[in-house]
Amino acid sequence: MSSIINNTVIVNLALVDRFDLLKKNLGTAYITPEVLEEIEEGINEGYVFMSRAKDIVEYYDWFLVTGLKQEEDKTFRQLAQIMGKGEASCISVAMERNWSFFTDDDRARRFCINNNVSSM
Repeated sequence: MSSIINNTVIVNLALVDRFDLLKKNLGTAYITPEVLEEIEEGINEGYVFMSRAKDIVEYYDWFLVTGLKQEEDKTFRQLAQIMGKGEASCISVAMERNWSFFTDDDRARRFCINNNVSSM
């Protein structure tokens, strides 16, 4: 099963320099353009530590950015009204593609539990 990762998971792993855990446990991992945008917004707002996360995303060939398909975009637009764009885009992909979603966001996790979306 493929996995899609929220930005806070990426940032937290980058901060402790343990990004290798994703590769070891997942193989290929994915983010959405919306997650990458959140990382870039954090850097622009002065959170310099987030630049490490962006570097890691851009450096590793096993870490890929996947865009939303048409049916995922509809779900994304609905979810973006109640949660962040990163979480909404990742959940949309996880729901439609039957992927696992990695997050530390409580609202996103509750949504996944209530809607039978695999989350960690």
